[in-house]
Amino acid sequence: MSACSRIGRKSTTSRSPDTFRRGWAAFSAIFLIPYSAALSLAFGIAGCAAIEDTSLNTASSSASPSDASSASSSLSRIAPLPHARAATEAASNQALDAWLSAYLKDEYRIVDRRYFAVDRKDFLWVAIAKFVGNAIERPLGACVERQPWHEPGYDLVQVWRMPSQPYRRIAVAAENDGDGSRVVGYFELERVEASRGPEALDAERAPCPDTAGAPNG
Repeated sequence: MSACSRIGRKSTTSRSPDTFRRGWAAFSAIFLIPYSAALSLAFGIAGCAAIEDTSLNTASSSASPSDASSASSSLSRIAPLPHARAATEAASNQALDAWLSAYLKDEYRIVDRRYFAVDRKDFLWVAIAKFVGNAIERPLGACVERQPWHEPGYDLVQVWRMPSQPYRRIAVAAENDGDGSRVVGYFELERVEASRGPEALDAERAPCPDTAGAPNG
């Protein structure tokens, strides 16, 4: 028997089960365990991201309707009134809401609003109406919509129609009287379904007349 044959036979017969197990353990330690750990880490990160995304979606879907409407409201184009502060008295704000709804004969619902308190010395209705009109007439193509029952000097309200947004209105209204200050509100309105006539859509989309913009008295 040659030397090579003896060496080959010796190496073959010396592979015991213990040697195989030790070799497999070494292979696992070098290759398989780090690979498994990397996979576990990757799946863990993906799972956390999925949970976080679900949580964000849940939080977003649970946002209040007023938050959603504020985000897309046309009122965001109108700056706060100069020399005014936020009106925080709930009773006065709600009273202005109720007055505006009654003035418009309950044909509109309020979808967004902003309230300001203006000191009596800074209150000038014509200037307030003009300030709001300048903010929306050109940018939104809005025009003043006059109500036949409007009483100049008493009804402190002005409404704008937007041909590009049928059944939507922007309004500014103010308390007729107040102790020390007056509440002024910006409102976005939507016409209620029951008040829409068969020809209403054509009227809603009609271009604004050239005379639009002069404030109500």
